[in-house]
Amino acid sequence: MNYFIGAPGGGGATCATCHGSPGNFGLITADIQVFNTGTTVPATNYTAGTTYDIEVEILHPIGSPGRFGFQLVALDSTSSQAGAFMNPMSGVSIVNLTNGIEVVEHSSFITSPIFTVQWAAPSTGTVNFYAGGVAANGNEQNSGDGGSPSPAMYTMTPGSTPIPQITVSLNAFLEGPYNVTSGLMETQLNQQSLVPSAQPYNTLPWNYPGTPSGTPGAVVDWVLVSLRTADAASTIVGQAAGLLLADGSVSVDIQLSPSDVFSEYYVVLEHRNHLPIMSPVLVQVINNEINYDFTQANSYTTGAGFGQKSLGQVWAAYAGNGDQLNAIGHELTGSDILEWFVENGNFGIYINSDFNMDGDINANDRIVWSINNGIFSAVPR
Repeated sequence: MNYFIGAPGGGGATCATCHGSPGNFGLITADIQVFNTGTTVPATNYTAGTTYDIEVEILHPIGSPGRFGFQLVALDSTSSQAGAFMNPMSGVSIVNLTNGIEVVEHSSFITSPIFTVQWAAPSTGTVNFYAGGVAANGNEQNSGDGGSPSPAMYTMTPGSTPIPQITVSLNAFLEGPYNVTSGLMETQLNQQSLVPSAQPYNTLPWNYPGTPSGTPGAVVDWVLVSLRTADAASTIVGQAAGLLLADGSVSVDIQLSPSDVFSEYYVVLEHRNHLPIMSPVLVQVINNEINYDFTQANSYTTGAGFGQKSLGQVWAAYAGNGDQLNAIGHELTGSDILEWFVENGNFGIYINSDFNMDGDINANDRIVWSINNGIFSAVPR
């Protein structure tokens, strides 16, 4: 088995070698088109690992052929296989030669002159596609047909690789500022101009160095959103800080390395003085977006660990976790109230011991902590 279209490494034979040229149907040529998957947008540059749609059309200037056939190969600069073919249309097969070349060809003569297959791009290097074809009269012999005397060629080169990005849009409530009457969170920190312009998660234990991301509006505070491939903290693949609004909405753009792109993730939301919450299941990515609502059901739980607190018809993250340096897990303990004893009586400040997030450090914050003292999160650290 070989390829007979006149492409490099094919031994020089072409479709015209057997089927003649120009034949009964004029000079036979092939046309190659490469499109971004699912579109008719031509692609001349490729991104490594990305799949593209390939179309080969056999052209004939005269006559009415009864059947068509073709061959297609993708070669790099050394005439070795470039990328990988997949998902051929009905009546088309992918033949693997002993030298590693993949030949896409008709497995039976087809009445349509158009053949399609998909192709996954290699990691780097210029790629040349070569194709040739036959317009046949259907007499089951090679007489009276026409074959292309030289191959069509289509060249693709690597393009700049964009950094994968997922937009994560969430709804979540924090217990501290939540108002059960209005069904919204209070924005007193923002009203007093206490919410910092830079995100506060660039210190221990988060050490997130990113720049701010969020939508201005009725701002409650900064939160940190993370994506995990499994429930373990060691599987975090991306994070972004964003501004949580009074209605519980927050949207961030998380950049990923190409090796960390998957179809679903666990979503984690953290706040500087609330227990973290995580989606109980993997959430699907749809059109590079993740949408998830933490307010309508409890979040991730396992064993004796807690998820969220039920506040009437909604769920919210537990307040009172002002000290988050515990390396073992997330738990409300006596260490969370220590800063409160030092700062009690102060006002107009942005500080973790302000558990109800009104800018004042007073007995109301201690009450919030006292009610939740002993609660620990099920989210793995």
